[in-house]
Amino acid sequence: IGKLVQCGAMECLVKMTRTEHVVMQSEAFLALNLATAMRGQDAESSLLKANVGEAITTFLSVTPPREVFHNILAFVGQLANSGEMRKHLCEAGVPKALYSSILCDALSDLKDQVSRLATM
Repeated sequence: IGKLVQCGAMECLVKMTRTEHVVMQSEAFLALNLATAMRGQDAESSLLKANVGEAITTFLSVTPPREVFHNILAFVGQLANSGEMRKHLCEAGVPKALYSSILCDALSDLKDQVSRLATM
């Protein structure tokens, strides 16, 4: 994972979240979550440079599939551990986008999880 972070893979994964294919988007968020869990501090500058907050907000503008939304919640939870990243996410509108996503019936049962994350 460290080599992936050093070689710029985090920026590529953020770009991958913007593809048209849900499977690729899901895999990108899962990989970002795992890499951030293992190498969060090392990956932070790459994620900020890639504007990960905007990528999350853009992805959430359309109600995502439930399993992808779970990956995003876990990923945002990892990112929110850093003060600078938390600020970036707030400025990108991630908390508002998370709240908007749970307004649909398919994701409404995740309201408590979103509330905890969105109070960054």
